Amino acid sequence: FYLLFAVALLWRKPLVPTVSMLLLFVVGIGALTPRPPAPLTVFGPLVLEFGIGLWIAHLTSNGVVLGRTAAVIVFAAALAALVATDALPQAQIERGRLLLWGLPAAAMVMAAVSLEPWIRVRRWRLARLLGDASYSIYLSHGFVLPVIGIAAVKTGLHGCVGMTAGL
Repeated sequence: FYLLFAVALLWRKPLVPTVSMLLLFVVGIGALTPRPPAPLTVFGPLVLEFGIGLWIAHLTSNGVVLGRTAAVIVFAAALAALVATDALPQAQIERGRLLLWGLPAAAMVMAAVSLEPWIRVRRWRLARLLGDASYSIYLSHGFVLPVIGIAAVKTGLHGCVGMTAGL
C-alpha cells in the first residue's frame, strides 16, 4: 500500500483515483495466483481495505460526513454485522473478508469520523486518551495480537467474541 502510494505521488496524478486503480490492478494480479507465496499476499483483497480508508479520508477531508443520527445508526449496524460473522465458518469469512469485515469496519470508521465534531465538544477523557494512543497501538499491535490470539484459542474464545475479550 505504501509503495503504491509513493508511486502515485511520483506519478503526479490525482492521488486517490490513481492509488485506487493501482490497488485494483495489484489485487487483479493476486487473483490470477491461486496460492501466492507469502511475499505476494500483499496482492490479496486485504489491500482494498486500505483503498477504502483512503476514500474515507478523501471524502471527509472534502466535507462529506454522515449526520449524527445516521452515523450512530451506521455504526450500530456495522458493529452488529461484524458480531454476526462470529456465527460463520472461518473459511467463509476468509473468502468474503472484504464484504464481511472490511466494509462494516469502513462503515464504523466513516461513522466515527463523522461523530468526531460532536464527541470533541464533550471533552471525553477516554476518547481523547484512545486518540492520543492510537498510533502507539497501531505500531505495537503486531506484537500484542498474536499473544491475545493464542490466549483466545487456549480459552476457547474465537471470532468477534474473542476479539472483544482481547480488547
